[in-house]
Amino acid sequence: MEVSAEQVKSLRQLLALVSPQPGVPSSTFIGLRIQKKEVLFSLSSMVSVQAKIASDLPDGFWAIDRRILLPFLESTDAAVVLSIKDETLHVQSGRRKANLKLVQPNWTYNSIDLTKFKRFPITEALHEMLTQVRVCASDDPVLPEVNCVHIEFGKREYFFSTNDLILCMAVGVSKPIAENISWSVPIHLIDAVAQLSANEILVNGRVMAVSTEAGTVWGAAPEKSWDSFPKKRIKDLIVKMRKAPLLFSVKASVLSEVCQRFQRYLSYIPKNEWVLKVETLSDTKAKVTSTSSYATFTEGLIIESNAMGSTELNLALVGPVLTMLTNSDVDVLVSQVQDHLCFISIGAYQFLISQRV
Repeated sequence: MEVSAEQVKSLRQLLALVSPQPGVPSSTFIGLRIQKKEVLFSLSSMVSVQAKIASDLPDGFWAIDRRILLPFLESTDAAVVLSIKDETLHVQSGRRKANLKLVQPNWTYNSIDLTKFKRFPITEALHEMLTQVRVCASDDPVLPEVNCVHIEFGKREYFFSTNDLILCMAVGVSKPIAENISWSVPIHLIDAVAQLSANEILVNGRVMAVSTEAGTVWGAAPEKSWDSFPKKRIKDLIVKMRKAPLLFSVKASVLSEVCQRFQRYLSYIPKNEWVLKVETLSDTKAKVTSTSSYATFTEGLIIESNAMGSTELNLALVGPVLTMLTNSDVDVLVSQVQDHLCFISIGAYQFLISQRV
């Protein structure tokens, strides 16, 4: 069975979306179900993936450790030839060969039937909002209620995310793709949308999927993210903070470049010391300072100041937010809310950011 170089690349990307979980063999061992002249590759964890490739291999159901198969596939940009004999998967790419031990799985893999799913287009605006608001979503399983991007569809689209240190709300600027419903989109599915070419999101109850040429990815956000997501708290706080006096404004691309430089300066310093003090000096100038137990760094910044004063930005938190806007010419509006909170508005996005980790 020959797998083209393009298919190998797509398969690697798809399988990499599933994070291995201790004690969950379906996330560590890739399922190989061979029947009807097809191989169904499967992995299941926080999300599930499956991909079908035409095959001339004998029917059977096997599993192979991803830790031995994927490194070999990642080492080649060429086509590979697969064959099975004596419970061994033989893999060849050019002059390179690998004989990998197969196992008989005594566990199951999730499967999916997409016929009952409703289909919604992934517009360019929806793609942008999902992937950018996801930056502030929590990956921590201890906080299952915020392991998602929560969307409210109505006359407008409202996107929410939080990791308990950043509250994020964004308002869609295009026509909503649905009305009077809400979604909690699992973070791992958003990662799939960001990496794969997907034109639709498929929804059946609380299960969501994307289907691409590479294969299908699906999953559901934790129940608590549907029932207990703090959307009202986020919305109320951010609407209240919009009234805070503006301290200064600066181009997103300019502030992003400064933050990225400071991230390099501080890369060896503990993240709890990644604090930037921004002090306005005049109507057009500000000074950015990082002071830690190891070193002090200072840089000038061109701004438009509304008041004389200073605020602190936690670089570990605000850095990823600004990185997504490296090439943007929109203005970043910065308000000092109180001693340990900073409110930032960037176009359709608003963030309430703690200054402490």
